[in-house]
Amino acid sequence: MTLGLHHSKLVAQSASMHAGNLSVATDVVASDKDLRCFKEAAHKAFPYALQIDAALPTSTSYLKLVDVPYIANDKAITPDVVIAHLGKSGISDLTVLQVPPRVVRDSRMSDMCTVYLNVADSVSGARAKALIGRGVQFGRYVAYVRAARANPGLPLCQRCWKWGHPTPACRAPQSKCPICAGPHCKEHHRALAGCCKGNAKVNPPIPATPEGAACPHPARCMNCRKNHASDDRRCNFWRHHFDRDWIKARYDEVSAKCNSRSPPAHHPAGRGGRT
Repeated sequence: MTLGLHHSKLVAQSASMHAGNLSVATDVVASDKDLRCFKEAAHKAFPYALQIDAALPTSTSYLKLVDVPYIANDKAITPDVVIAHLGKSGISDLTVLQVPPRVVRDSRMSDMCTVYLNVADSVSGARAKALIGRGVQFGRYVAYVRAARANPGLPLCQRCWKWGHPTPACRAPQSKCPICAGPHCKEHHRALAGCCKGNAKVNPPIPATPEGAACPHPARCMNCRKNHASDDRRCNFWRHHFDRDWIKARYDEVSAKCNSRSPPAHHPAGRGGRT
């Protein structure tokens, strides 16, 4: 069966019903236009149905664009620029992105980068098969689609709020608050943090933060040391949470600064003592 009457060339090869859901196998992956045609045809076939929807089985294919120019017009490429080039390419109908593209420079001195794409796909991976090997034009360069491994990025511990280990593997002696770094969980910040619990004994009294309201005081990130909470997605660590080397380098910098500020070790014999 074809959907030619609905201006679609999609061919339905077989269909089966299970638990009130109609599953239709097609020759290629249905586009958004094809899904609308299916929905229209289903409404005509089942006029008394209360609710009809058409959607693809959910799956993710992990792909990458290699040899993408990192610098264009004296500016670093951004996910929005990548999306614009994908929209102008001949594969725009196939690149249904689940999240914005992730741009990773090949090296600090390189003028090229790799762009990682999480593409919404059918269970069989039909879109990925159709995309691999295809090219996308970036000025005078052509970047080709290759298969990539799934990369969930580094985990952020929900106990100490440091990157690089999952919460069950945390070895910190106690939990920390991502807002103020105090020895309590985020849910108890208002009741236990000095900035929010208030103090009625001082003059003038310091009012407590209203229940249910967000902390209005400056936060302190335990990772980048800037004025935001450690779980704030605007943090540079969030932006680089796929880049293990970058995060390790930043932690090494912080450790080196802390060591340089620490006082020299006390001589075992004491000041002016003999060895």
